[in-house]
Amino acid sequence: MAVAEISELGLNLYPNPATSSFEVSFTGASSNGTVRIVDMNGKEVMNNNINSLNGTINCETLSNGLYFVELTVDGKTAVKKLNIIR
Repeated sequence: MAVAEISELGLNLYPNPATSSFEVSFTGASSNGTVRIVDMNGKEVMNNNINSLNGTINCETLSNGLYFVELTVDGKTAVKKLNIIR
């Protein structure tokens, strides 16, 4: 699996920092993707499929802190940091 430039998939997370949920938006040929959330220790804490170019991810179960959000679409992967603050 190749890691694409973030700009290639147009990955955007908002709001960031998030409180209870955040939106994932991206551009691409496909509207189906997988969103993984990984903590700073590299442990996967969430894995969701999204079926549109915009998706809402509920993060109420996650603790405050910094996470990596990894989006995979059409075999390409982009990663952005997400901060959760309540």
